Amino acid sequence: MAFKVIISYDGTAQDRFDREYYCKNHIPHVRRVWEPFGLLDIRPFFPGIESAAKGTICISQCVFRDEAAKDAAFAAPVTQELMDDIPNFTDLTMQAGILTPME
Repeated sequence: MAFKVIISYDGTAQDRFDREYYCKNHIPHVRRVWEPFGLLDIRPFFPGIESAAKGTICISQCVFRDEAAKDAAFAAPVTQELMDDIPNFTDLTMQAGILTPME
């Protein structure tokens, strides 16, 4: 059964988040690094923030083959490359969470 992880970045409309770099460089890099471990899909979403209030700047859904694939990807030494790329598109802190269905 597929296993979903949500990666998010929270901030304000004034915070730096380079959507173009994220979509054209970072997301393809994530695919290259994590597909061998069982990443099936990754999709970014950009909720609108129109005020100075803090909110979600970006959400990316990562779909893995199963939980073991997610664990292998996150534990792989090459995952550090992805973490090292974050300053190229934002100064915000990445947050990760597991997406589970409501019962």
